[in-house]
Amino acid sequence: MAVRIEGVSDVLRMFDQAPNELLKAAKTAMRKANSNEVRNLRKSVPVSGRKLVKGTVKARRTGDITAVFGMFLNSKEQDQKGRQGPEWFWNYWKNYGTLAGRDPNHKFDNAVKQPGTQAARNRRNNVGQTHENFYEAAVNGFEERYISAFKQSLKDQGYEIE
Repeated sequence: MAVRIEGVSDVLRMFDQAPNELLKAAKTAMRKANSNEVRNLRKSVPVSGRKLVKGTVKARRTGDITAVFGMFLNSKEQDQKGRQGPEWFWNYWKNYGTLAGRDPNHKFDNAVKQPGTQAARNRRNNVGQTHENFYEAAVNGFEERYISAFKQSLKDQGYEIE
């Protein structure tokens, strides 16, 4: 006795393509969540740093999908003296401060040059710029916002997620 079920090959083909469709849906949801966070960050940074705010979503060869957003140096941008990325450094110093105005909670690679050094003698002042921490305030709590936007995007695509 034999039983023939019509459409099994279509069902099997659908199951074979399911991982690709799920990856595509996840990438779409991550792009939506990433764009929300980029928009939120762009509103919170000073006007001079808004063009530095970017975000990307990439699929890796390992099958992982990564999403990154933040303030990134535009490698093509130069000031009048040919230095690259002056706006990024200006915003970095505005966020974390300089000299005596440095943020004590941030780990800096280099210490402030001590009095008596040539760098200290060349300074205009010893006070520096105070830190504002606008970046930390903007990204504070982004995990919850990101996951909620990710889940909402999956629901909008027709996937039931809890």
